[in-house]
Amino acid sequence: MTEIPAPMKSRAISFVNFKGGVGKTTLAVNVAASLALEFQRSVLLIDCDPQANASLWCLGDRRLKGLAQSERLSAALNGAPFDDAIMKSVVRDERNEVAIKTLDLIAADDALDHLDWKTRGRELCLRMFEIRRALSATYEYFIFDCNPTDLPVSRAAIFASDEIIAPCNPEEFSRTALNRLNAKLSELKRETSSFAQKLSGYTFPVVRGVVLND
Repeated sequence: MTEIPAPMKSRAISFVNFKGGVGKTTLAVNVAASLALEFQRSVLLIDCDPQANASLWCLGDRRLKGLAQSERLSAALNGAPFDDAIMKSVVRDERNEVAIKTLDLIAADDALDHLDWKTRGRELCLRMFEIRRALSATYEYFIFDCNPTDLPVSRAAIFASDEIIAPCNPEEFSRTALNRLNAKLSELKRETSSFAQKLSGYTFPVVRGVVLND
């Protein structure tokens, strides 16, 4: 595999499509794992889907169920110390030994389903951006696995990202979902512009590419 250059600064990438079953989680966790394992990059995978499939992939069912509420993304977004939610070197092998040293995780939970955009949208965006900014000296890559239903947590992840990758299937429903994604991004940019412009150096994320999955 061709070597990739070390990034000049941290990069934050959201995997987004407002349609299920298009490979968002599969792509997000494999990109995160590849960056960490094959290229020795420091990566933080942030699971923004209440279904927690990315968290399950990294932790397994037993370890995921054993996490305290303070070790979940919702706690970090609600003001708890976000360092408490970071699971270090999260992937283990069958002997419970570290398999991917530089891949860390902030796990999802059901409480992400109940965050309210109307009353807390600005707060959630700024908190997610704060988490990313505070940890930029620690991680070269932030990978956000977003849910397919435009929840506030996904909006906050998009806001805190530099770029967006949109996985989709080569069929009409996915094309429609991509059109909806474009409309939702324009809406989010309008809704956040009043406070985004006060963040030094902030730029709204760009769609970097579409990945077709069969």
